Amino acid sequence: MGWAQRLRKQTLARYKPIAARECADLAHKARALLDQLGLTLDARSDLEEMISDVEFLGRFSGDPLSAEGAWATDKQRTVRAFLRVEQTRRLVGTLAQVPLIKNAESHLKWFRKRLDRLRRKTPDELREPEAEDFLFELEIAGRFAGWERHEVALEEPDIVLKAGDTRLPLACKRPRSVKGLKRAIVNAARQLPHQSSGFVIIGSEYLLHAQDELGRPASIVAALSEAHAVEEGGRLLQAAEESACPEIAKAFEVGLGGILFVGVLIYLTRDPMVFGYHWLTRTVVNRTIPFAPELLTMLEEVLVQKYPTQERLEQLFAAADQEILAGWKGGHHDA
Repeated sequence: MGWAQRLRKQTLARYKPIAARECADLAHKARALLDQLGLTLDARSDLEEMISDVEFLGRFSGDPLSAEGAWATDKQRTVRAFLRVEQTRRLVGTLAQVPLIKNAESHLKWFRKRLDRLRRKTPDELREPEAEDFLFELEIAGRFAGWERHEVALEEPDIVLKAGDTRLPLACKRPRSVKGLKRAIVNAARQLPHQSSGFVIIGSEYLLHAQDELGRPASIVAALSEAHAVEEGGRLLQAAEESACPEIAKAFEVGLGGILFVGVLIYLTRDPMVFGYHWLTRTVVNRTIPFAPELLTMLEEVLVQKYPTQERLEQLFAAADQEILAGWKGGHHDA
């Protein structure tokens, strides 16, 4: 018996399942946002396939894994669609924030590319990991744009947060391996403006999930429980950080304010059998720079959508008159 069959047979009364109505609403919202943004998808594009699969889950009277739901019609497609709901929800959330992000239009073309990280590709098929990279930048910018306390722009180094005359530069990196993480930290430190500190946001999903022979993250991390999955994810991020300690130290020497690891851990627990996902973060702060710990904590809270209050924002950005933000105030510096 496969895991999907076992999942269907488990008693999930204590857990909120994915409802058919929820899937239908998600697909409808995706279509509406695409129309609003004037974005037309090819029928064979990953996003079109993902939305169509989610629509399939919402087409029936019963919830997807019930006897009256999609499972009874097409088991294989139900499993595939089930795994795609999380990605679709994140992409829809990103699309909704596009109008609030300055210069976001240049990133819209990537929604037409190969962006499904779970999609099985043949070895000779063109992979487009840069689509996932650009959409990661857009997703992070969208999460900041959801906090209506500042302007968010997609510009060098990758994202800039603006509050009055103060600019906070953020570099975004999405390494495929621990070796790639080391290169990413070095490159990000070079990418940030001279005479100014900034932060690096590391997309961690390749670090959290083992990769197959084609370089894709594994679909699911098996765990005994959600707590065990989160603990294992934390251990993986800690190991990645420790492996890059020399590179982190050098980046801090040239003024990098800190590093924020962020990514979604997708897991399947054994008893009870539950599919879920969890946003994981980990911070590494340069404590030689005043106010860097507070600012990095603020960034972390925004990314997990625990938005700081206006009072706290004003307190933190008051640091613009202090040494920490001296280089951020007044705009970019030439390299």
